[in-house]
Amino acid sequence: TARVPLAALLRRGSSKVGAASTCKEYLTCDIVETCLSSIDSSRSSDADALAPPLLKGKLKLVLARLTATTARGAAAGQRADYGNPSERRVASSRAAAGNNKVRLRAIAASSAVACSGSSTAAEEAALYQKQLRRQRHREWLRTHGAALGHDTSARAIAAAFGGSGKQAGNVSGSPPTKETGRSLELTADREATLAKARLQMAMRGLRAAELARAAGREERLRSLLAAAACSVRAIYPSYGSVEFVELPFRNPYTSEHCFTVEWEDPLFQLSIVTDINEWRALKARAGLSTPAEERLVLQGSRLWLMPQELVYIPLKFQAWQHGLVRPEASDAAAPATPRPLRDAAALPISRRTVHVSVRNVQRESVATLELQVRPQPYVLDQSFRFQQPERDFLKTTIRVQPSRWHASARLEPSSQPQLVGELEPAPETGTWPPPPPLPVAGLAPQSMWVRCSDPDVVCGVHQRPDAAAPLEVSLKYRCGASPAVGCFLVLVYADPYLHDLREIWEVTVHSLRRIDMHALVGQTSNATLLLPSHPKASHGLVQAFTSSPAELRVSPDVPFALSAGATAQELRLALRPTEPGRKQYVVHVVESRSHSLLASYLVAAVNRQPAVTKSFSLAVPAALGTNRKVSLANPYSYDMAFSLHTDAPQLLSFRMTTLPIPAGETRYIGLKFAPHAEGSPSAATLRVYVNNADDKNEECMEIEVLYTSTGAGDGEGGAPPV
Repeated sequence: TARVPLAALLRRGSSKVGAASTCKEYLTCDIVETCLSSIDSSRSSDADALAPPLLKGKLKLVLARLTATTARGAAAGQRADYGNPSERRVASSRAAAGNNKVRLRAIAASSAVACSGSSTAAEEAALYQKQLRRQRHREWLRTHGAALGHDTSARAIAAAFGGSGKQAGNVSGSPPTKETGRSLELTADREATLAKARLQMAMRGLRAAELARAAGREERLRSLLAAAACSVRAIYPSYGSVEFVELPFRNPYTSEHCFTVEWEDPLFQLSIVTDINEWRALKARAGLSTPAEERLVLQGSRLWLMPQELVYIPLKFQAWQHGLVRPEASDAAAPATPRPLRDAAALPISRRTVHVSVRNVQRESVATLELQVRPQPYVLDQSFRFQQPERDFLKTTIRVQPSRWHASARLEPSSQPQLVGELEPAPETGTWPPPPPLPVAGLAPQSMWVRCSDPDVVCGVHQRPDAAAPLEVSLKYRCGASPAVGCFLVLVYADPYLHDLREIWEVTVHSLRRIDMHALVGQTSNATLLLPSHPKASHGLVQAFTSSPAELRVSPDVPFALSAGATAQELRLALRPTEPGRKQYVVHVVESRSHSLLASYLVAAVNRQPAVTKSFSLAVPAALGTNRKVSLANPYSYDMAFSLHTDAPQLLSFRMTTLPIPAGETRYIGLKFAPHAEGSPSAATLRVYVNNADDKNEECMEIEVLYTSTGAGDGEGGAPPV
C-alpha cells in the first residue's frame, strides 16, 4: 500500500493506439518510504520517531479508456444481442466494468529518465494486448467459476482448460493456458501480499525503535555520567545551628578552567564559606584535617583551577526559621513567590533536597552534590516573661549565670530505658530514674554574641568592667496595644561567627493597661479600677486575682457576675507595700467556669518610706533572741485602736498586733526579736509602723539591731526599755 501525493505526478498525456482506438493517460510518480501508512490500525511506539523520506523507486500508471470494441468483441456483442434480455444485461454490465482499468508497474531508478519519455507504438500495442487477454480471462472466471465448484486454484483451472490450448479455445474463445496462469496470480499472491505487508510493518517498527534508541542514547549516557558524578549528603539542622559540608572536586580537564558553583535556595540558608578564618573554625569544630586555601572562591561562587587540581568546596547551612518542626513532614517545594522576612522566619525549616552543581564555562554540569535537609526541633534552655504597659518600651537586662543546674548532664545513654514493644521496659543497664542533677559550669564563656528572631528587637551584650563581673544581655522591645502578647527567641553563641550555639531563650512580653499608684510603705493606699463588660462572661461568674496578694488586695475578692450588656464593674484596689521603690503588680480577671483570662491590668506603684518619728538601737543575742517593749501614747481626746506592722516579720513580731489605748494615756508595745538564723554576728534595721483605724500611718519607729554571739546586752543610747 502506498500513498501518492498529487504533487508527485510528473507527466500526463493521452494518445490513441491500435485498432481498438483506446484512449490512455500516462502518469509517472515517485515512491518514497514513510514511517506510517494507512495499513497501521492503531498508534504504536514508532509514531514519535521521525525519519527523512527515502526514495524507493518509481511507478508508471497507465489509465486506459476503451472507446471502441474490436471485431471479436463486436461479434460477441452481436451474439449476445440475439440471446435473452438477462444475458444482454450481464454482458453489458461486464463490458462496462472493464472500460476503466489501472495497471501499476515498478521501474528501476536507473531507467527513470527513460521511462519519463514517450513510449513506442510497439510497447503500447503489446501492453494493450496483455490488458485485453487479462480482461477476457477474468470474464471466463466469472462465467465458469460455478462449474469448478468454487475451486479457483491454479491446478483446478488448468484441469478445466484440459491442458490443451485448442480445446480451451473452443470454449467461448478462452485464452491460452499460459495467460490463464498469469491471471491466476492475483489469487495466489494475496497471501504473499499480506505477509509482505506484515513484514514491512515489523521492519518499520524495528527501524523506529532503533531510531528512538539512537535519539535517546546521548541523553541516557549523560544521565549515567551525572549519576556517577553525584554525591549525596544528609544534614540534620535545627534553628540557629550550623551544618558544615565539604565537597571534594577535581578539575577533570588537562588545562586551566573556570568553574561556577550554583544551587537554588530562595531563603539563602546555604552559602559558600569565603572567609579563611571562619573556614578554619568550622574545620576545627567538625574535626576535619583537609587543607584550607585562602581566596579559593572568587566573586562569591567561581573557582579557577589548574589541570587535575583537587580542592574542597566549603558549604555552610544555617537556618533562621523557628517554626514547629514535625518529624512526619514530607519534602516540600520551594515557595514560588518570596515571602517577607518576618513571615518566612515564623515557618519551620522545610524538609527538602538542595542540588549543588559545579558547571564549566559551557554551562555543563561536571559535579553534583545532593544535599538532603532533614530538620530537627530545637530545645529551649530558659523562658522569661515580662509585663509592660501598653505602647511602652521594655528595657531590661538578663544576667548569664556562670553555672546552672542542668539535668541532661547526668543522663547517660545506658541509663535510659529502651522499650520493647509498647509498654514493657527492657532490662536496664544503668540506673533509672537518673540521679539528681549536678551543677554544670562553663555555660557562660568569656565572651558572648547574641541574635534575636525578631528584627524589631534590639539585643546586645554589655561590656564587663572586669573579668570577674558576670555577663549581661540587654533587650529593648516596643510593646503594642493591650492585650497584645509578644514572643521572640534569643540565641546565645560563644563565637563571633555564630557557630557554637550555647543556649536558646524564649522571651514573652505582655502588653497591659497601666494603672499608676503612689503609696507609703506600711500603710494602705486605695485606687479604683473599672472593668468593662466582656462577651465571654455573659453566662458565668468572674473573679479578680493579683500577683502579690500580701501587698495588693482587690475587692470584691469573691466571684461576682459580669453581664455583657451592663455597665463597667468597679473594682477597688488596696495597696500596702512592704519595701520602698518602684514595683509593678498584675491584676487578672478570670472567668470562673472555663478559667479563661478576660482582662489584665498592670499596677505601677511608687512606694516611699514614711517619716521616722522614733529611732532605737540595741544588741540582741543571735542564738537566743530577746523581748523588749516600747511605749506608745494616744494624743487624741478619744480612744484609739492602733494596728502594728513591721517590714521584717521573720525577725520581729508583736505580742499584740492591735493595741487599744484610751484617750491621753500611754501603753507599751511588746516586741519579740527572733534568733538569727545564721548564728553569726550581723546587723539589721527594722521598722515598726503604727497605723490608725483607717490604716494610715501614725508613727514610724526605726530599730537598729546588732546580733551578737555573747549573752544578752544592754541597749546603748536610746535603747528601748525592758
